[in-house]
Amino acid sequence: MEETCYNLFIFGRERLKEVGISNGARESKKILAFVTNHEYSTLNWMQEFIISKELKFKFIDLIEQRVSGAPISKIIGKRLFFNSEFFVNENVLDPRPETEVVVSVALEKNFSTVLDLGTGTGCIVISLLKERPDVVGVSVDISKECLNVAKINAETNGVLDRVKFIHSDWFSNVNTKFDLIVSNPPYIRLSELNDLSREVKNFDPKVALFGGRDGLNCYEAIFNDVSRFLNPGGRFITEIGYTQSSIVKKFFLNNGFIDIKVTKDLDLNNRVVSGHLPL
Repeated sequence: MEETCYNLFIFGRERLKEVGISNGARESKKILAFVTNHEYSTLNWMQEFIISKELKFKFIDLIEQRVSGAPISKIIGKRLFFNSEFFVNENVLDPRPETEVVVSVALEKNFSTVLDLGTGTGCIVISLLKERPDVVGVSVDISKECLNVAKINAETNGVLDRVKFIHSDWFSNVNTKFDLIVSNPPYIRLSELNDLSREVKNFDPKVALFGGRDGLNCYEAIFNDVSRFLNPGGRFITEIGYTQSSIVKKFFLNNGFIDIKVTKDLDLNNRVVSGHLPL
């Protein structure tokens, strides 16, 4: 049976409300816009246009995916980050508002070249390149699937001609120095698995989440080499777990960085550590 756009919106809103999703109206509209190929901002769900039987069942299926815990971004395949839209799929970590702090700290000073370690969707380096039209970048990731997603995002955001993609285990295939290195490495402890939300635990790739028993394996690997790949005065900026600022600051100090700073996210949790090498 065919349905009106409005009736499907109401069904989706109430179904999501049943399972405690507080913003069910907004999410129902997002899924409806995706299914009907409308822009979210222009879709008027009060319109009485008819939805085909095929699209009706597709909408209901996607609503049930959300009920099961799938994040809205993985359902519709896109996520907003730092004023830009990024394609996401099951191979990449869902970009989060906390990571925007890395971009904001990076933009506090000038740089001409940037390396993004563990690029994932490419959201950090692409956001930086869009803000700084004269900058060129390199993205590395151990996952070829992530690099494919990042390339798509670079193209759709108009910076593909200014970023190079390298399949690399951290610095293993990198042979250039940079003014700026940024990273959002895996930093969650394995013991924290059960504390994660369903959206994270069941739908983000675990290789992008977990940093070993104490959550520090990736920092140790990065700091083995990061100083060698920075120009004099070059900066390194990394996201951290909110309890890790003290020990990550020690990594910076032990590797010759100065002016080390911890920056909080919007929830006032310690989220980013940054520093630069002497000139």
